[in-house]
Amino acid sequence: MKNNLLGKIGFVVIILLASCALFFMPDTLTWSVKATTAILSIAIGVWVFQPVPLEASSLIILAALLFLKAVPFNEVFIGFSKDSLFILLTGLMIANGVNSTQLGQRIGLYILLIFGSTCKRILLGILISLQLLAFIIPASAVRATLLLPVVLMIINLYEKEGKAENIRRYLTIGLAFGAILSGIGLLPAAVSNPLTTEFIVQSTSYQIYYLEWLCIAYPISILMTVCLWFMLGKVYPPERDKLPGGQSYVRNELNKLGKMTKNEIKCLIILFITFALWTTQKFHHLPVSAPAILAVSLMVLPNIGIIKWDKIIKINWGSILLFGTSLSLGSALKFTGTAGYLADLFLSLETAENVLSNPVFSIIALTLFTQVYHLGFAGVTPCNATLVPLVITAAEKMGVNPIIFGLVTGISSMFGFILVVEALPTIVVFSSGQFEGRDLIKVGFLLTLLSIPVMVAVVFLWWPLLGLTMW
Repeated sequence: MKNNLLGKIGFVVIILLASCALFFMPDTLTWSVKATTAILSIAIGVWVFQPVPLEASSLIILAALLFLKAVPFNEVFIGFSKDSLFILLTGLMIANGVNSTQLGQRIGLYILLIFGSTCKRILLGILISLQLLAFIIPASAVRATLLLPVVLMIINLYEKEGKAENIRRYLTIGLAFGAILSGIGLLPAAVSNPLTTEFIVQSTSYQIYYLEWLCIAYPISILMTVCLWFMLGKVYPPERDKLPGGQSYVRNELNKLGKMTKNEIKCLIILFITFALWTTQKFHHLPVSAPAILAVSLMVLPNIGIIKWDKIIKINWGSILLFGTSLSLGSALKFTGTAGYLADLFLSLETAENVLSNPVFSIIALTLFTQVYHLGFAGVTPCNATLVPLVITAAEKMGVNPIIFGLVTGISSMFGFILVVEALPTIVVFSSGQFEGRDLIKVGFLLTLLSIPVMVAVVFLWWPLLGLTMW
Protein backbone atom coordinates (compact mmCIF):
# COMPACT_ATOMS: atom_id res chain seq x y z
CA MET A 1 0.00 0.00 0.00
CA LYS A 2 2.88 2.34 0.79
CA ASN A 3 4.40 1.73 -2.67
CA ASN A 4 0.99 2.26 -4.29
CA LEU A 5 0.57 5.58 -2.47
CA LEU A 6 4.09 6.65 -3.44
CA GLY A 7 3.30 5.80 -7.06
CA LYS A 8 0.13 7.93 -7.00
CA ILE A 9 1.99 10.85 -5.43
CA GLY A 10 4.73 10.42 -8.00
CA PHE A 11 2.21 10.46 -10.85
CA VAL A 12 0.84 13.81 -9.66
CA VAL A 13 4.37 15.23 -9.24
CA ILE A 14 5.31 14.06 -12.76
CA ILE A 15 2.27 15.77 -14.31
CA LEU A 16 3.00 19.01 -12.41
CA LEU A 17 6.68 19.08 -13.38
CA ALA A 18 5.96 18.34 -17.04
CA SER A 19 3.20 20.99 -17.15
CA CYS A 20 5.49 23.60 -15.61
CA ALA A 21 8.17 22.81 -18.19
CA LEU A 22 5.71 23.09 -21.08
CA PHE A 23 3.76 26.17 -20.05
CA PHE A 24 5.89 28.24 -17.67
CA MET A 25 9.36 28.14 -19.22
CA PRO A 26 10.51 31.40 -20.94
CA ASP A 27 8.80 32.16 -24.26
CA THR A 28 12.21 32.75 -25.83
CA LEU A 29 12.89 29.02 -25.74
CA THR A 30 11.97 26.80 -28.67
CA TRP A 31 9.22 24.20 -28.41
CA SER A 32 11.85 21.45 -28.71
CA VAL A 33 13.68 22.65 -25.57
CA LYS A 34 10.43 22.99 -23.61
CA ALA A 35 9.18 19.58 -24.72
CA THR A 36 12.49 17.84 -24.04
CA THR A 37 12.71 19.42 -20.57
CA ALA A 38 9.18 18.17 -19.88
CA ILE A 39 10.17 14.68 -21.05
CA LEU A 40 13.28 14.76 -18.84
CA SER A 41 11.00 15.67 -15.91
CA ILE A 42 8.74 12.74 -16.80
CA ALA A 43 11.75 10.39 -17.04
CA ILE A 44 13.19 11.40 -13.66
CA GLY A 45 9.71 11.19 -12.12
CA VAL A 46 8.89 7.70 -13.36
CA TRP A 47 12.38 6.43 -12.53
CA VAL A 48 12.33 7.82 -8.98
CA PHE A 49 8.69 7.25 -7.94
CA GLN A 50 8.09 4.19 -10.18
CA PRO A 51 4.32 4.47 -10.62
CA VAL A 52 4.85 1.75 -13.23
CA PRO A 53 7.60 -0.90 -13.51
CA LEU A 54 10.98 0.49 -14.55
CA GLU A 55 10.93 -1.24 -17.94
CA ALA A 56 7.39 -0.01 -18.71
CA SER A 57 8.53 3.57 -18.04
CA SER A 58 10.58 3.33 -21.24
CA LEU A 59 7.39 3.20 -23.31
CA ILE A 60 6.05 6.30 -21.52
CA ILE A 61 9.24 8.23 -22.39
CA LEU A 62 9.19 7.06 -26.02
CA ALA A 63 5.51 7.98 -26.31
CA ALA A 64 6.26 11.44 -24.90
CA LEU A 65 9.10 11.93 -27.41
CA LEU A 66 6.74 10.95 -30.25
CA PHE A 67 3.60 12.85 -29.27
CA LEU A 68 5.28 16.04 -28.04
CA LYS A 69 7.40 16.06 -31.22
CA ALA A 70 10.49 17.14 -29.32
CA VAL A 71 12.75 15.66 -32.00
CA PRO A 72 12.23 14.34 -35.55
CA PHE A 73 10.79 10.82 -35.80
CA ASN A 74 14.10 9.20 -36.81
CA GLU A 75 15.78 10.68 -33.70
CA VAL A 76 13.23 9.12 -31.31
CA PHE A 77 14.56 5.60 -31.86
CA ILE A 78 18.20 6.47 -32.50
CA GLY A 79 19.23 4.89 -29.19
CA PHE A 80 18.22 1.46 -30.50
CA SER A 81 20.75 1.63 -33.34
CA LYS A 82 23.78 2.31 -31.14
CA ASP A 83 26.73 -0.04 -30.74
CA SER A 84 26.45 0.16 -26.96
CA LEU A 85 22.91 -1.31 -27.05
CA PHE A 86 24.23 -4.38 -28.86
CA ILE A 87 27.07 -4.67 -26.32
CA LEU A 88 24.43 -5.03 -23.61
CA LEU A 89 22.21 -7.33 -25.70
CA THR A 90 24.98 -9.73 -26.69
CA GLY A 91 26.60 -9.48 -23.24
CA LEU A 92 23.46 -10.86 -21.61
CA MET A 93 23.33 -13.64 -24.21
CA ILE A 94 27.00 -14.54 -23.68
CA ALA A 95 26.30 -14.72 -19.94
CA ASN A 96 23.52 -17.24 -20.67
CA GLY A 97 25.92 -19.25 -22.81
CA VAL A 98 28.62 -19.36 -20.13
CA ASN A 99 26.04 -20.07 -17.44
CA SER A 100 24.83 -23.11 -19.39
CA THR A 101 28.21 -24.69 -18.56
CA GLN A 102 30.02 -25.12 -15.24
CA LEU A 103 32.95 -22.97 -16.36
CA GLY A 104 32.26 -20.02 -14.05
CA GLN A 105 31.79 -22.17 -10.96
CA ARG A 106 34.94 -24.13 -11.82
CA ILE A 107 37.00 -20.92 -12.08
CA GLY A 108 35.61 -19.68 -8.76
CA LEU A 109 36.48 -22.92 -6.96
CA TYR A 110 40.01 -22.96 -8.40
CA ILE A 111 40.54 -19.41 -7.12
CA LEU A 112 39.39 -20.47 -3.63
CA LEU A 113 41.74 -23.44 -3.82
CA ILE A 114 44.67 -21.19 -4.71
CA PHE A 115 44.03 -18.54 -2.06
CA GLY A 116 43.46 -20.78 0.92
CA SER A 117 40.68 -21.41 3.40
CA THR A 118 40.77 -18.64 6.00
CA CYS A 119 37.87 -16.18 5.96
CA LYS A 120 40.01 -13.27 4.78
CA ARG A 121 41.58 -15.34 2.00
CA ILE A 122 38.20 -16.72 0.95
CA LEU A 123 36.90 -13.17 0.48
CA LEU A 124 40.05 -12.28 -1.49
CA GLY A 125 39.44 -15.35 -3.67
CA ILE A 126 35.82 -14.28 -4.26
CA LEU A 127 36.87 -10.74 -5.22
CA ILE A 128 39.57 -11.98 -7.60
CA SER A 129 37.15 -14.54 -9.09
CA LEU A 130 34.73 -11.71 -9.86
CA GLN A 131 37.50 -9.69 -11.51
CA LEU A 132 38.53 -12.65 -13.69
CA LEU A 133 34.95 -13.64 -14.51
CA ALA A 134 34.34 -10.08 -15.72
CA PHE A 135 36.56 -10.89 -18.72
CA ILE A 136 34.28 -13.71 -19.83
CA ILE A 137 30.86 -12.84 -18.37
CA PRO A 138 29.77 -9.29 -19.34
CA ALA A 139 26.99 -8.99 -16.75
CA SER A 140 27.70 -8.13 -13.10
CA ALA A 141 24.45 -9.64 -11.81
CA VAL A 142 25.25 -12.93 -13.56
CA ARG A 143 28.72 -13.01 -11.98
CA ALA A 144 27.14 -12.55 -8.56
CA THR A 145 24.53 -15.24 -9.32
CA LEU A 146 27.23 -17.67 -10.43
CA LEU A 147 29.28 -17.40 -7.21
CA LEU A 148 26.36 -17.04 -4.78
CA PRO A 149 25.81 -20.83 -4.35
CA VAL A 150 29.54 -21.31 -3.58
CA VAL A 151 29.43 -18.50 -0.99
CA LEU A 152 26.26 -19.89 0.62
CA MET A 153 27.86 -23.34 0.91
CA ILE A 154 30.88 -21.81 2.64
CA ILE A 155 28.61 -19.91 5.06
CA ASN A 156 26.73 -23.13 5.88
CA LEU A 157 30.03 -24.81 6.77
CA TYR A 158 30.90 -21.98 9.17
CA GLU A 159 27.42 -22.04 10.74
CA LYS A 160 27.74 -25.75 11.59
CA GLU A 161 30.31 -24.74 14.21
CA GLY A 162 28.26 -21.94 15.77
CA LYS A 163 27.09 -18.39 15.29
CA ALA A 164 28.34 -16.76 12.07
CA GLU A 165 26.32 -13.56 11.55
CA ASN A 166 29.35 -11.42 10.77
CA ILE A 167 30.72 -14.09 8.43
CA ARG A 168 27.41 -14.04 6.52
CA ARG A 169 27.56 -10.25 6.14
CA TYR A 170 31.29 -10.30 5.43
CA LEU A 171 31.08 -12.76 2.53
CA THR A 172 27.72 -11.83 0.98
CA ILE A 173 28.19 -8.05 1.06
CA GLY A 174 31.70 -8.66 -0.25
CA LEU A 175 30.20 -10.68 -3.12
CA ALA A 176 27.59 -8.02 -3.94
CA PHE A 177 29.94 -5.02 -3.86
CA GLY A 178 32.76 -7.02 -5.46
CA ALA A 179 30.47 -7.82 -8.40
CA ILE A 180 29.67 -4.10 -8.80
CA LEU A 181 33.33 -3.10 -8.68
CA SER A 182 34.39 -5.86 -11.10
CA GLY A 183 32.22 -4.19 -13.74
CA ILE A 184 34.07 -0.88 -13.73
CA GLY A 185 37.33 -1.84 -15.42
CA LEU A 186 36.08 -3.55 -18.58
CA LEU A 187 33.97 -1.84 -21.23
CA PRO A 188 31.42 -4.66 -21.76
CA ALA A 189 31.34 -5.70 -18.08
CA ALA A 190 28.63 -3.26 -16.93
CA VAL A 191 25.69 -1.49 -18.56
CA SER A 192 26.80 2.02 -17.68
CA ASN A 193 30.24 1.74 -19.33
CA PRO A 194 29.09 1.66 -22.97
CA LEU A 195 26.37 4.17 -22.06
CA THR A 196 29.03 6.61 -20.81
CA THR A 197 31.24 6.13 -23.87
CA GLU A 198 28.24 6.65 -26.16
CA PHE A 199 27.44 10.01 -24.56
CA ILE A 200 31.11 11.02 -24.85
CA VAL A 201 31.14 10.08 -28.56
CA GLN A 202 27.91 12.01 -29.18
CA SER A 203 29.38 15.17 -27.67
CA THR A 204 33.08 15.02 -28.50
CA SER A 205 33.51 12.34 -31.22
CA TYR A 206 36.23 10.87 -28.96
CA GLN A 207 36.13 7.09 -29.34
CA ILE A 208 37.12 4.98 -26.33
CA TYR A 209 38.17 1.47 -27.34
CA TYR A 210 38.25 -1.67 -25.21
CA LEU A 211 41.91 -1.38 -24.20
CA GLU A 212 41.64 2.38 -23.61
CA TRP A 213 38.74 1.86 -21.21
CA LEU A 214 40.76 -0.89 -19.51
CA CYS A 215 43.66 1.55 -18.94
CA ILE A 216 41.34 4.36 -17.82
CA ALA A 217 39.03 2.50 -15.44
CA TYR A 218 40.72 -0.70 -14.28
CA PRO A 219 42.92 1.05 -11.65
CA ILE A 220 39.72 2.41 -10.07
CA SER A 221 38.21 -1.08 -9.99
CA ILE A 222 41.32 -2.56 -8.35
CA LEU A 223 41.79 0.24 -5.80
CA MET A 224 38.12 0.18 -4.75
CA THR A 225 38.22 -3.62 -4.48
CA VAL A 226 41.28 -3.41 -2.20
CA CYS A 227 39.46 -0.80 -0.07
CA LEU A 228 36.44 -3.12 0.17
CA TRP A 229 38.61 -6.10 1.21
CA PHE A 230 40.36 -4.21 4.02
CA MET A 231 37.27 -2.36 5.21
CA LEU A 232 34.86 -5.32 5.45
CA GLY A 233 37.08 -7.01 8.01
CA LYS A 234 36.95 -3.87 10.19
CA VAL A 235 33.18 -3.38 9.95
CA TYR A 236 32.19 -7.07 10.21
CA PRO A 237 35.12 -9.00 11.79
CA PRO A 238 34.45 -12.74 11.24
CA GLU A 239 33.64 -14.80 14.36
CA ARG A 240 36.01 -17.55 13.19
CA ASP A 241 38.77 -17.56 10.63
CA LYS A 242 39.54 -21.12 9.50
CA LEU A 243 37.04 -22.77 7.12
CA PRO A 244 35.72 -26.08 8.52
CA GLY A 245 36.93 -28.77 6.15
CA GLY A 246 39.48 -26.35 4.69
CA GLN A 247 40.96 -27.01 1.29
CA SER A 248 39.58 -30.55 1.25
CA TYR A 249 36.06 -29.13 0.96
CA VAL A 250 36.98 -27.07 -2.10
CA ARG A 251 38.74 -30.07 -3.67
CA ASN A 252 35.65 -32.21 -3.08
CA GLU A 253 33.48 -29.63 -4.84
CA LEU A 254 35.90 -29.60 -7.78
CA ASN A 255 35.87 -33.40 -7.87
CA LYS A 256 32.08 -33.32 -8.07
CA LEU A 257 32.37 -31.18 -11.20
CA GLY A 258 34.70 -33.75 -12.77
CA LYS A 259 36.85 -33.06 -15.81
CA MET A 260 36.13 -30.14 -18.10
CA THR A 261 33.31 -31.04 -20.45
CA LYS A 262 33.38 -30.57 -24.22
CA ASN A 263 31.00 -27.60 -23.88
CA GLU A 264 33.24 -25.93 -21.30
CA ILE A 265 36.24 -26.25 -23.64
CA LYS A 266 34.20 -24.88 -26.57
CA CYS A 267 32.99 -22.00 -24.37
CA LEU A 268 36.57 -21.21 -23.33
CA ILE A 269 37.72 -21.12 -26.98
CA ILE A 270 34.83 -18.85 -28.02
CA LEU A 271 35.55 -16.49 -25.13
CA PHE A 272 39.27 -16.44 -25.99
CA ILE A 273 38.47 -15.47 -29.61
CA THR A 274 36.12 -12.72 -28.38
CA PHE A 275 38.68 -11.36 -25.92
CA ALA A 276 41.43 -11.44 -28.56
CA LEU A 277 39.25 -9.41 -30.95
CA TRP A 278 38.39 -6.92 -28.20
CA THR A 279 42.01 -6.33 -27.27
CA THR A 280 43.08 -5.84 -30.92
CA GLN A 281 40.31 -3.36 -31.70
CA LYS A 282 42.73 -0.58 -32.63
CA PHE A 283 44.02 -2.71 -35.51
CA HIS A 284 40.79 -4.01 -37.05
CA HIS A 285 38.57 -1.02 -36.02
CA LEU A 286 35.48 -3.18 -35.52
CA PRO A 287 33.01 -1.84 -32.92
CA VAL A 288 33.02 -3.50 -29.49
CA SER A 289 29.71 -5.20 -30.28
CA ALA A 290 31.12 -7.05 -33.35
CA PRO A 291 33.20 -9.67 -31.43
CA ALA A 292 30.29 -10.11 -28.99
CA ILE A 293 27.86 -10.73 -31.88
CA LEU A 294 30.34 -13.26 -33.30
CA ALA A 295 30.54 -14.99 -29.89
CA VAL A 296 26.74 -15.37 -29.69
CA SER A 297 26.68 -16.68 -33.28
CA LEU A 298 29.32 -19.30 -32.47
CA MET A 299 27.54 -20.31 -29.26
CA VAL A 300 24.36 -21.31 -31.14
CA LEU A 301 25.91 -22.92 -34.25
CA PRO A 302 25.31 -26.67 -34.70
CA ASN A 303 28.25 -28.85 -33.53
CA ILE A 304 30.34 -25.76 -32.66
CA GLY A 305 27.82 -24.19 -30.28
CA ILE A 306 27.11 -24.82 -26.60
CA ILE A 307 23.50 -23.64 -26.14
CA LYS A 308 20.24 -23.64 -28.09
CA TRP A 309 18.83 -20.40 -29.49
CA ASP A 310 15.62 -20.55 -27.45
CA LYS A 311 17.70 -20.61 -24.25
CA ILE A 312 20.30 -17.99 -25.14
CA ILE A 313 17.58 -15.39 -25.88
CA LYS A 314 16.03 -15.79 -22.42
CA ILE A 315 17.33 -12.43 -21.25
CA ASN A 316 15.77 -9.40 -19.61
CA TRP A 317 14.39 -7.65 -22.70
CA GLY A 318 13.04 -4.91 -20.46
CA SER A 319 16.64 -3.90 -19.72
CA ILE A 320 17.30 -3.59 -23.47
CA LEU A 321 14.23 -1.37 -23.84
CA LEU A 322 15.31 0.78 -20.89
CA PHE A 323 18.86 1.10 -22.23
CA GLY A 324 17.79 2.09 -25.76
CA THR A 325 15.32 4.63 -24.38
CA SER A 326 18.03 6.11 -22.15
CA LEU A 327 20.28 6.60 -25.19
CA SER A 328 17.43 8.21 -27.15
CA LEU A 329 16.70 10.59 -24.26
CA GLY A 330 20.38 11.52 -23.96
CA SER A 331 20.53 12.14 -27.71
CA ALA A 332 17.40 14.33 -27.55
CA LEU A 333 18.93 16.44 -24.75
CA LYS A 334 21.92 17.14 -27.00
CA PHE A 335 20.04 17.42 -30.32
CA THR A 336 17.54 20.02 -29.08
CA GLY A 337 20.04 22.08 -27.06
CA THR A 338 18.21 21.25 -23.82
CA ALA A 339 21.41 19.95 -22.22
CA GLY A 340 23.11 23.28 -22.95
CA TYR A 341 20.18 25.27 -21.55
CA LEU A 342 20.05 23.24 -18.31
CA ALA A 343 23.84 23.38 -17.99
CA ASP A 344 23.68 27.20 -18.27
CA LEU A 345 21.08 27.29 -15.50
CA PHE A 346 23.28 25.13 -13.29
CA LEU A 347 26.43 27.14 -13.99
CA SER A 348 24.57 30.38 -13.26
CA LEU A 349 24.66 29.31 -9.62
CA GLU A 350 27.77 31.01 -8.20
CA THR A 351 28.58 28.12 -5.86
CA ALA A 352 28.41 25.54 -8.66
CA GLU A 353 30.71 27.49 -10.95
CA ASN A 354 33.22 28.15 -8.15
CA VAL A 355 33.35 24.49 -7.17
CA LEU A 356 33.60 23.14 -10.73
CA SER A 357 36.23 25.67 -11.74
CA ASN A 358 38.62 24.20 -9.14
CA PRO A 359 40.12 20.98 -10.59
CA VAL A 360 40.32 19.00 -7.33
CA PHE A 361 37.02 20.26 -5.89
CA SER A 362 35.25 19.51 -9.18
CA ILE A 363 36.25 15.84 -9.09
CA ILE A 364 35.29 15.56 -5.41
CA ALA A 365 31.95 17.27 -6.07
CA LEU A 366 31.12 15.17 -9.13
CA THR A 367 32.04 11.88 -7.43
CA LEU A 368 29.98 12.64 -4.33
CA PHE A 369 27.04 14.35 -6.08
CA THR A 370 26.64 11.47 -8.56
CA GLN A 371 26.39 8.95 -5.72
CA VAL A 372 23.87 11.09 -3.82
CA TYR A 373 21.90 11.57 -7.05
CA HIS A 374 22.02 7.80 -7.59
CA LEU A 375 20.10 7.24 -4.34
CA GLY A 376 16.95 8.40 -6.10
CA PHE A 377 17.14 5.78 -8.86
CA ALA A 378 16.57 2.03 -8.92
CA GLY A 379 19.57 0.99 -10.99
CA VAL A 380 22.53 2.58 -12.72
CA THR A 381 21.09 3.24 -16.20
CA PRO A 382 18.53 5.95 -15.30
CA CYS A 383 21.08 7.77 -13.12
CA ASN A 384 23.69 7.68 -15.87
CA ALA A 385 21.30 8.64 -18.69
CA THR A 386 19.96 11.76 -17.00
CA LEU A 387 23.20 13.07 -15.50
CA VAL A 388 26.13 12.30 -17.82
CA PRO A 389 24.90 14.34 -20.86
CA LEU A 390 24.26 17.39 -18.67
CA VAL A 391 27.67 17.17 -16.97
CA ILE A 392 29.46 16.80 -20.32
CA THR A 393 27.67 19.88 -21.67
CA ALA A 394 28.49 21.87 -18.52
CA ALA A 395 32.17 20.95 -18.93
CA GLU A 396 32.15 22.14 -22.56
CA LYS A 397 30.71 25.50 -21.52
CA MET A 398 33.33 25.90 -18.78
CA GLY A 399 36.21 25.08 -21.11
CA VAL A 400 37.05 21.95 -19.09
CA ASN A 401 37.80 18.65 -20.82
CA PRO A 402 34.30 17.10 -21.17
CA ILE A 403 35.82 13.62 -21.47
CA ILE A 404 37.17 13.86 -17.90
CA PHE A 405 33.86 15.07 -16.47
CA GLY A 406 31.91 12.46 -18.45
CA LEU A 407 34.16 9.62 -17.30
CA VAL A 408 34.13 10.69 -13.64
CA THR A 409 30.34 10.98 -13.62
CA GLY A 410 29.80 7.75 -15.58
CA ILE A 411 32.14 5.70 -13.39
CA SER A 412 30.79 7.25 -10.18
CA SER A 413 27.26 6.25 -11.23
CA MET A 414 28.45 2.66 -10.70
CA PHE A 415 29.14 3.35 -7.02
CA GLY A 416 25.74 2.37 -5.62
CA PHE A 417 26.63 1.19 -2.12
CA ILE A 418 23.98 2.59 0.24
CA LEU A 419 20.61 1.15 -0.84
CA VAL A 420 19.84 -2.38 -2.02
CA VAL A 421 18.00 -1.17 -5.15
CA GLU A 422 20.94 0.85 -6.48
CA ALA A 423 22.55 -2.10 -8.30
CA LEU A 424 21.42 -5.48 -9.66
CA PRO A 425 24.19 -7.54 -7.99
CA THR A 426 23.12 -6.21 -4.59
CA ILE A 427 19.51 -7.15 -5.30
CA VAL A 428 20.58 -10.66 -6.40
CA VAL A 429 22.64 -11.31 -3.26
CA PHE A 430 20.11 -9.59 -0.94
CA SER A 431 17.44 -12.00 -2.19
CA SER A 432 19.38 -14.83 -0.51
CA GLY A 433 18.34 -13.39 2.88
CA GLN A 434 21.86 -13.35 4.33
CA PHE A 435 21.87 -9.67 5.32
CA GLU A 436 19.46 -6.79 5.84
CA GLY A 437 19.31 -3.43 4.06
CA ARG A 438 20.70 -1.57 7.05
CA ASP A 439 23.78 -3.85 7.03
CA LEU A 440 24.81 -2.24 3.75
CA ILE A 441 24.80 1.28 5.13
CA LYS A 442 27.79 0.80 7.45
CA VAL A 443 29.98 -0.53 4.66
CA GLY A 444 28.37 1.54 1.89
CA PHE A 445 28.86 4.87 3.65
CA LEU A 446 32.58 4.22 4.20
CA LEU A 447 33.03 2.91 0.65
CA THR A 448 31.30 6.03 -0.71
CA LEU A 449 33.74 8.24 1.20
CA LEU A 450 36.74 6.16 0.09
CA SER A 451 35.70 6.49 -3.55
CA ILE A 452 36.50 10.22 -3.40
CA PRO A 453 40.28 9.98 -2.75
CA VAL A 454 40.47 7.02 -5.17
CA MET A 455 38.89 9.06 -7.98
CA VAL A 456 41.02 12.12 -7.23
CA ALA A 457 44.23 10.05 -7.20
CA VAL A 458 43.44 8.29 -10.48
CA VAL A 459 42.27 11.45 -12.28
CA PHE A 460 45.32 13.54 -11.35
CA LEU A 461 48.08 10.94 -11.05
CA TRP A 462 47.19 8.24 -13.59
CA TRP A 463 44.98 9.73 -16.31
CA PRO A 464 47.52 12.46 -17.32
CA LEU A 465 49.91 9.61 -18.20
CA LEU A 466 47.23 8.44 -20.67
CA GLY A 467 46.90 11.93 -22.16
CA LEU A 468 43.70 12.81 -20.28
CA THR A 469 44.01 16.18 -18.53
CA MET A 470 41.47 18.62 -17.11
CA TRP A 471 42.27 21.49 -19.45
